[in-house]
Amino acid sequence: MIKTVQMGEKEIQFSTSFAWVFIYKSQFGKDPAQILLPAVRDLQGADEETAGYTLMEKLGFSGVTEISWAMARLADKKT
Repeated sequence: MIKTVQMGEKEIQFSTSFAWVFIYKSQFGKDPAQILLPAVRDLQGADEETAGYTLMEKLGFSGVTEISWAMARLADKKT
């Protein structure tokens, strides 16, 4: 599924297909499960208010950016 997000003047498409994992691994040389699984584990039992902070704390800005880039790349090869 493709999701479109408006960022300022630009629309950016993200693919929610799990194939982004292969793009991520090819680009960054690591399995995204290494950063995602510990974050998901720490989210168990978290309320909605703190889940975003917990996720950002565990993934970091670079982790969020790398995952977002891979999802955008899958949706649009020019990204």
